[in-house]
Amino acid sequence: MKTGKKVKVKYGSLKSPIKLGGISAIHCFIIEKSKRVVEIQSLQKALGYDGKSELWLLNLLITLSKFEEVPEKILQAYNHPKIIEISNSTLEPIKLLIVDYKIFQATLILLVKAKNDGLLSASQIKYAKNAGLILKQINKTSLKKIINQASGLSLLKDRNKAYIQKLVCEKHSDDSLLWIEHLPNYFFKKIMKLEGLSWEAIEKTPERIIDILLLLFHIHIPQELHQKMASQKPKRIYQKRYNPPKKQVFLELENYLIDLISLIDQSAGDCFIFEQLLRRKYPARTWIEKTKTSHSSTMALSAFNKVLKKIIQ
Repeated sequence: MKTGKKVKVKYGSLKSPIKLGGISAIHCFIIEKSKRVVEIQSLQKALGYDGKSELWLLNLLITLSKFEEVPEKILQAYNHPKIIEISNSTLEPIKLLIVDYKIFQATLILLVKAKNDGLLSASQIKYAKNAGLILKQINKTSLKKIINQASGLSLLKDRNKAYIQKLVCEKHSDDSLLWIEHLPNYFFKKIMKLEGLSWEAIEKTPERIIDILLLLFHIHIPQELHQKMASQKPKRIYQKRYNPPKKQVFLELENYLIDLISLIDQSAGDCFIFEQLLRRKYPARTWIEKTKTSHSSTMALSAFNKVLKKIIQ
């Protein structure tokens, strides 16, 4: 085995592994570029291997490749795993070998198929049974979402969405704005990309995200949708471990989100062009005071867009 490059951990720790019924805990992390990974030794243990060799799973897959094709990408992932370091207050940092979560999931499927095809020995069948047990549990949601929750990323998203809603509601007493915390993450991600922000950044500099949310859900929102959001308040969410919460966004709101995403795509990520498209399709609500409308709907522009705006006007 030749280890790959060392990468940094953004989310996750040894104290927050994936815990599934009847399976040993699996350590997971989110590293740079938002890649989800799992730690090799803990996943080997989850499959039922009791030894300490970090090559066990690789050797098992090489053996299987003699009878059935194992994608080279999977073999290379275990043969050249990346390394992460976990800080330890009293000792040297702990080095862990990791593989991408998709590689891990593909490995589980390979083991189950090998068992069904009769390619495993009597002593190896238990590994495939554990692989099947893991697959059965993660397929109820998705391994990506499980890692998001175990690593703490989901908690960060929920906390920051609640924080942004609080700040938005402090600016305007509008019951429809209580839905902001419940907007889907994919929509938040889209408008964050438009503003050049991240989940971490909106906590430190929330002003830009607040401005655009007021623009979309207080100023330019269709009147009927605004009234329904104000009268039909979202319910409190209760979520079981690794199970996604029940969807609260109703059809009219979902259609509005789809329209907004379409406008963002049409604008090619340019804030000024997006605002012009938004104004054309969803004019500002007439009952809002003109002073508030002009102040809240003005978005910060780049030097280039300021010049472009003057030319258009």
